[in-house]
Amino acid sequence: MADTKRTEKIIEKDGRKYREVPKKSALPFWAAAAVWVIAALFLPMYNMLHIAGIAIVSVGAALLTAKLLPRETELVEIPFYTGNTDLDSMVKTISEALVCFREAEAVLTEKGIDTAHRLDSIADTTEKIRDALIDEPRDLPVVRRFMNYYLPTTEKLVKKYVFVVKQDTESENITATKASIEGALAQIDTAFTHQLDALFADDALDISTDIAVLEALMVRDNLK
Repeated sequence: MADTKRTEKIIEKDGRKYREVPKKSALPFWAAAAVWVIAALFLPMYNMLHIAGIAIVSVGAALLTAKLLPRETELVEIPFYTGNTDLDSMVKTISEALVCFREAEAVLTEKGIDTAHRLDSIADTTEKIRDALIDEPRDLPVVRRFMNYYLPTTEKLVKKYVFVVKQDTESENITATKASIEGALAQIDTAFTHQLDALFADDALDISTDIAVLEALMVRDNLK
């Protein structure tokens, strides 16, 4: 059996890792089946010699078709796993939201809508929050409310905003909806930044303590 791992390539996209593997095609199978169908129209299928010949030709047709087909690949996500159930679940949820934000940003950028930069900022902060949690899982309780309400609500608003934008029309209700969501996204951007800052509150305290102790030692040892 061929070692498929040799053809695999690891790709990282939106903070998620994917394995690039060859994409299986049904065309070789259909090529082999076509040989049997065509042969059945012109040859007696009860003759064992004919059947053996058709089998050989059908296998050859399948192999030739597979060889001539352009190489196609597909991305298979490699699940994030640490053994910490809460962390793994939270990282998965944040990563899925991040994909939503990036896809929405791409749509808005393509349409030349300024709100794209707002989503870029929210996505960047979301990615930093996820990375901070991976580095320091003990901060999970700090983002519990963020995960349970702010993140899914933001994802819902972003999807609704993209849906409205794709209507490519202006009306009183559509304009009001867009303006309302744009205002909410501006506040969300600030809230996400504050949430990220909260994750580093303990670090700031620890650093301040370390510096204070260091300065005290320097004074005691006449090094300052």
